[in-house]
Amino acid sequence: MPVPFYIRYIVICNYMLVLIFSYKITHKLNQHASLYPNTKIMHKQLNITLIIQALGPFVTGNMPVICLLVMIVFDFESQYPLLCCSYLLGWVPCVSPLAAIFIISPYRKRVKQIFFFTALPATLTPVKNNQWCQPQ
Repeated sequence: MPVPFYIRYIVICNYMLVLIFSYKITHKLNQHASLYPNTKIMHKQLNITLIIQALGPFVTGNMPVICLLVMIVFDFESQYPLLCCSYLLGWVPCVSPLAAIFIISPYRKRVKQIFFFTALPATLTPVKNNQWCQPQ
């Protein structure tokens, strides 16, 4: 069953909105770059993550189907490309969280600490006036 015509426009509009708002936010941050250097770094990481999260499912979901269609058109039969395509379809739900974990630095540092068994920082405890302190 073919995809209805209007759904294609919805998807295209969504990608256009992502590009427009990403450009506007980046432009506004560049105007105030000297005031918020850490914000600019985190925004760049978040931008890359969001782009990968937008394109990742497209690649892992549509590319196997396109590959299978090309194989059908050219009458190419092999089990290995079919297996690779089915493996890629399984990665569709994994792309977004993996992009966030490996690109955004606080997440990446925490995962490294967990897998490489490095010392975890001491937890913060709340004290008066919503301030935080290191336990002694």
